[in-house]
Amino acid sequence: STQSTWGHFLSVYFFSRPPSPAPRAMSDSTATAHTLASGPFCLINGPLTGADGLLLMYGPVAAYDRLADIPRRRDATENVAYDTVSMIPFSQIQERGFKAHNEGEKILTIRVDAAHNLTVQWLLDSLTATEIALAQREGCDALEFDTERQQYADIIQTIKDDMIGNGEGSSFVTPRKCTGQILEFDRNKALTIFSRLLTNEYGCYWKFCFFDGDTRYFIGASPERHLTVRGGLVEMNPISGTFRKKPANTWAAERDALLAFLRDEKEIDELWMVTDEELKMMAAMCPSGGDIHGPLLKEMGALIHTEYLLSGAHDGTDQVDLLRTSMFAPTVTGSPMGNACACVYSLERHTRSYYSSCILLMGREAGGAEFLDSSITIRTLEFRSTGHVSVRVGATLVKDSVPMEEVAECEAKIAAVLRS
Repeated sequence: STQSTWGHFLSVYFFSRPPSPAPRAMSDSTATAHTLASGPFCLINGPLTGADGLLLMYGPVAAYDRLADIPRRRDATENVAYDTVSMIPFSQIQERGFKAHNEGEKILTIRVDAAHNLTVQWLLDSLTATEIALAQREGCDALEFDTERQQYADIIQTIKDDMIGNGEGSSFVTPRKCTGQILEFDRNKALTIFSRLLTNEYGCYWKFCFFDGDTRYFIGASPERHLTVRGGLVEMNPISGTFRKKPANTWAAERDALLAFLRDEKEIDELWMVTDEELKMMAAMCPSGGDIHGPLLKEMGALIHTEYLLSGAHDGTDQVDLLRTSMFAPTVTGSPMGNACACVYSLERHTRSYYSSCILLMGREAGGAEFLDSSITIRTLEFRSTGHVSVRVGATLVKDSVPMEEVAECEAKIAAVLRS
């Protein structure tokens, strides 16, 4: 039955995952605080750190045009070494021959001079209390969407009728953009926003704060791994179905609503369509086959997602070539990939910037073997040093999508990020 099957997968999800490593406090907290107050840095909280840990990396920043330009160190090392962390723009999908708008975005890479394990509590204790206030616009909300709710619903209906209905593809994702202005924005406020995500959101693959040392911060709480390549193993993690929690519900009402969601054919089809597309990528990267684990549930603060975990052994292909093959997840583009990119290119008119691509970490194991890990840049805020902030959010659209329901799903996805 549906209930017994999902009960089995829930038990697998909650009880079979390995324990997280314990975070280690930084020995020289003064030096670390100075790093956060000066040049470029990246903070990551995720499987690498455990729930209570942070990985801090810092070093010089450079901009690159192609994935192959990202510098790599190939010498042996006694311990795990983190070499680079990069923000990859969505337009990098052009390396696969797919269409994408670009308005000057480049790969932004921190070449890691040093990396330290910290605790979340250390960051919380190091911040000065500050208020995060948005500039008010006369007669309008402080945050502005680029499309009104009904306008976005009309776009969804057009996709259903003209693209899915005419066989251009089985699923599509096109985002809605929200912008605002933070008053008196500075580094302390950026880190305060990140700290609120650390304490208020959960169920993420990575929470991260990337500062380019000049004008841009990227602060995200992404539920979805993009690609991991480590020890000869390739892993991906398609996430799609979205259940919106209703805190006002009784426990019984919420349970019944969740079970109805799990039986919903539209949600089942939506997850399977994106998983099928990622399986094509996995087949190209892992010619000897692999494993599928799921469906599973991933609970976050305001949502519960459905997901699969995909893994397989690669054949020795260079990890950057594997990354290129995986660009970018069908959960943020659609399927089939080529048609989806062409269709959203015609719809969107403007760049996606760094939305729906990935933040990429590359390094070496003890002994020198390379690895990479990456998280999809969804639920990600882009800040300018002026205080201008933007965030994009979308939903997977299929033939059974109800436009206003998809609008509501997007608003629920963005809620946790905007609360920060």
